[in-house]
Amino acid sequence: MGMTKVPEFNEEAEHYVPGSHEAIVDENLFHQVQAVLRKIGEKSCIPTVKVKQREEFPLRGLLVCPGCNRNLTGSLSQSRNGCYYGYYHCQNHCKTRFSADHLHDKLHDYLKALTIPSEVSDLYMAILEDTFKSNEGDRMKQIQGLKERIRDQEEKIGRCDEMLLNREIDKESHQRMIPKLKEEIAILRKKIELQESSETGFMKYCRFGISLLSNLSGFYMNALVGVKQKLLGSIFPAKLHFRENSYRTTPLNPALALILQKNNRLQNEKTGQILFEESLSGELPKTGLEPAPSCLE
Repeated sequence: MGMTKVPEFNEEAEHYVPGSHEAIVDENLFHQVQAVLRKIGEKSCIPTVKVKQREEFPLRGLLVCPGCNRNLTGSLSQSRNGCYYGYYHCQNHCKTRFSADHLHDKLHDYLKALTIPSEVSDLYMAILEDTFKSNEGDRMKQIQGLKERIRDQEEKIGRCDEMLLNREIDKESHQRMIPKLKEEIAILRKKIELQESSETGFMKYCRFGISLLSNLSGFYMNALVGVKQKLLGSIFPAKLHFRENSYRTTPLNPALALILQKNNRLQNEKTGQILFEESLSGELPKTGLEPAPSCLE
């Protein structure tokens, strides 16, 4: 605002004096911004608890201690030969401790088991494309209707111009009507733009989603720790438990579980065994990461 702040000194209060620099905002705006910044500063003083992410421990915050149900943390331990090894362990008195490499390998194996066969992914893409095309017809009708309304507004502008030339309306009336009509046209064009762009990314996201589900383990292994945790949080609604050398958890994400359950009659090309058996009741079996015998054939 072109002023220099003079700090408080002795009995003289803090004040501003004209500076030698050129002002870029007026005084009122300057003080309004300072008030906003003060409020932000007050809110930022509220303490927040954040879990520091470490690439060595992507499961930290997602694993639950089998002894006390508290979250396991992760840390490195140095061996006698000077090498460091990662461990997930409890901070309580139950002394739970797991090798990080072992837990990561077990999770990687399970994610491999969740891989969707190519024939299933192809079928889902065909269904999605069919749905997309059916919805496309309704969307095109809406776009066509908006374009017709634009033509109507443009015709009104043309009639207003003719009426002004024929002196059927005065210049002031013309100037009042034209901006409103042009504003309506701009709104309609924006609606068309939104309609045309709203579905453009739909199939792209579907293709990415299907490719992700077809290679969960590979995507997980190459992702950063933050993405790994988000991915696991999407797959597993609840925390993971590791007992008796295997993971146990609540059911998978319902959408993913449904896709996997629908593979009940798809056979493994090498073994000829059925990979999954669909529940006759329509309910998803709560098997967790360790498939129950009744779900396998």
